[in-house]
Formats: sequence, structure tokens, C-alpha cells
Amino acid sequence: MKRVKQIFSISNEYKFIKNEKVKLKIIQILGFKIKFKTNINKIKKQNFSLIKLKRYLHTSLKYKNLKQHYINKNKDAKILVCLHLFYPELWNAISKYLNNLKGYNYDLVVTCSEAYLDNKIIKKIKHFKPEAKIITYPNRGFDIAPFIDVLNKTDLENYDIIFKLHSKGTARHFIYIYEQIFKKDDWFFNLYNGILSPKNTHITIDRLFNDEKAGIVAAENLIVNDPLHKQFFTNSIAKNYNIAINEKYHFIAGTCFAIKAELLKPIKALNLSLHDFEPSKRGEFSLAHAMERIVCACIEPQGYNFCGNLTPHNEYKNLCKKYKKYSALRLLEDERFKIDYEFFYKYLEMTPVKNYEIVRIKLKDIKRDWNGKILSLKECHPYKYLLGETKQYEEYCAENRKFGFFMSKQRFSDLLNKINKNHYDTKLMPILTKDNFIADGQHRACILLYKYGENYEIDCLRLEL
Repeated sequence: MKRVKQIFSISNEYKFIKNEKVKLKIIQILGFKIKFKTNINKIKKQNFSLIKLKRYLHTSLKYKNLKQHYINKNKDAKILVCLHLFYPELWNAISKYLNNLKGYNYDLVVTCSEAYLDNKIIKKIKHFKPEAKIITYPNRGFDIAPFIDVLNKTDLENYDIIFKLHSKGTARHFIYIYEQIFKKDDWFFNLYNGILSPKNTHITIDRLFNDEKAGIVAAENLIVNDPLHKQFFTNSIAKNYNIAINEKYHFIAGTCFAIKAELLKPIKALNLSLHDFEPSKRGEFSLAHAMERIVCACIEPQGYNFCGNLTPHNEYKNLCKKYKKYSALRLLEDERFKIDYEFFYKYLEMTPVKNYEIVRIKLKDIKRDWNGKILSLKECHPYKYLLGETKQYEEYCAENRKFGFFMSKQRFSDLLNKINKNHYDTKLMPILTKDNFIADGQHRACILLYKYGENYEIDCLRLEL
């Protein structure tokens, strides 16, 4: 039992539970690897679901007393829960978390995609909370556009706290992001345990209702800073909408959080409509991606703090070290060169980079892979355009626009004029694969080829992927 007490001392979250059997269950559920001998034969060494964690916590009389203490203390808090249920199959799991709000004065608004809602889910939601509002939307702006639309229709003076939730997809079996690894449903459980676990529900409400400086609450490990390229995109959009955020802002990765309602007034004042958002599409940093950051980031300039709740999280420490070592994000920190942020976001952000180097290379040795053909720079569309072949370049631009690259004759002309006026920025190097195929910077390289010839040498960034 000494070993159990040592392990249990790691976390103070559940120290109010005196029942040793319950303690042992919780320790196992939280994922600790316990090696000990016990005469409690019914307790087997295995991982339990978080739903089971809830059940065992509720077996403790001490815990029930603590829960009732918080409910009595914060009974006057007026709460709005806004849930975007894009994946209806996750309603059963989410409703278990919403059960932890029983005893509080809260309203529930469920927003759904028109294409994914059926009557069975509507009946389940209405059975759970008959007065719940269900609103359907076209699939635009992911979960953030429906949330902002609900804000526009809501009198924020009627609420003290707003929970912003969505049915975080679990389709990705593995992702390394924000120096963390999430497997299967790790991210989903982090988001919901951070604010709606049997204990954190009450801590969250208590913080926001009683701490004057607490602005937003979420799982501690999901309060993050963005890398440089996303900071650039987000700050540019915030500036366009004249909304104040810190340059190196914080936000909640996954955007499930609880927030003081009054802090959302600057977002509501933007008067964004659903039609301001593009149809939901991955692979591009859209207004929705920026706004999910700005909704969180706008609280710090208003003088409020981010508050993190501890939640069980698989750290995968050894695997994280490996992925951090090869993360492409380290390229953004190297001051010897610059990388086009749009290219980085679409193609490099999630790609492990084993090694990279700056190489001096003649333009004639750079190759291009286009539709299965290996081309020299002289055979590439931008170079031919400089020689006067405009029609083929227009067709080339149209084909690239299908893949989200907004090329045009005007954009190419602007680049040409910039290089002619300010000279070539040697830090903005073309990016090559290890076989000298150009991955980014084709237009820049073709301009240099046109100006100086094929024996002209330039510095390039060569990646080993």
C-alpha cells in the first residue's frame, strides 16, 4: 500500500477520496503503470474508460459532498452551452460529460450540419434536455462559424459563462502537434476532461464565476502558442478586422473551452455572418482557422487570464522527442533563410524533415516534376511566360487554382517588378528535394534564369524528407 500512496501523491486532484479501493481504481484509470501486490482480487491491472472513471468517482460520499458544495456556491451562475455536433455518433459520449452540469442553471444550443443530422439524434438531444435548441447550418466555417452565429443571436448580458464545445473528430489515429502526440481519441478526451470531467466541471464554473481575472478555462496542456507561420496568418486577419490580440497570443488547441460571456463582446461586434466563411475545407488557413484563435486570444488584451485544469494526458515522451527532433517547425527558427508561409502550411508543417542544408547550385541543375514529366527550368511554364507564351501560363494558373494555389499573371508580374526594383531576396531561397527537384520558388528561379542565364548560381534550401 506504501507504493500506492507514493504514486497517488503525484496528483492532488483526488486526495479527498479516503476509500482505498476507489483510489486504486482511479490510479489505474489515470494511466499510471502500477506494480504492486494487493489482496483486492477484484481490481485487475487494466485501463478503464473515462466513463468508468466517472462512475467510480461518484461512489465516494466525500466527492458527492464536494460537488454539492460547488453547486450551492455557484447556483446563481447563468451558463450557456454551445455544442457543434458535426459528428452525431459522438452525442452519447458528449452527453455523459454534459450530465456533470446537472444542478446548474444552463441552456443548451446544439448546432449541426444539415447533411449529418437525423431524427434519432434530435430525439436523443430532446430526451436529454427537452428545452435544448437545435439549429442546422450548411457546412461552412467548421465549428467556429455556427458558434459566432449563435453569439450574434444571443444577448450576452443574460449569461455569465459560455461553454464552447464541438464533436472533435477522432478519425486521425496519430498526430504530432504543439509538441504533443495525440492518438485516436486522446485529443477528444483532453478537451472534455479539461472542462467537463466530474471534478473540472465545478472547478471551471467556480473559477469563471468567482475569480475576477479568470477569463477562459480549458485543459492545461491545450493552452498553446502558435508557430510563426500561423501567427502571421492570424495576426494579419486580426489586423484586417481591427481586433486587438497579442502578437504571440495564446489559444486553446481544439477550441473546447469555457469563457466569461462578457469577453465575447468584441467578437460579436465584428458582425460576421455565416456567409463570411468559406465552405469547410482542410489544407488552407481560412477565416475560420484564424477566428478560432482570435476568439481565445482577444481575452488577454482585455486584461484577463487563461486558466488551465489538469487532466489525464498520455505524454508519449520518447516518441515526442523523436518527432520534435525531425519537426519541420525548426526550419522557421533558422534565420539563415525564409520560407513562404503558405507553402509551409500546406506541404511542410506536418512533414518530418530528417535533415536540411543550404547548397549552392547552378540554375541548369534544378529540375521540376510536373504531371509525371521531368522538366528543366527552361521548360517550365513561368519561364515560357517570360518568353511571351501567355496562353499556356493562363492554363497552368487555372490548374493550380484547383489545388488552392492562387496563381495569376498579375501575381507573377508583381513578383517580377519586386525583384527588378528591390533585387532578389537571397534569404527567400528556392526549396529543393535531395534530388534537386524544386518544391517551392519555381517562379523566382525562372526569373533569375531569364535575367542571368542557366549557369547562374544561387543558394537553395535542400531538404531530406
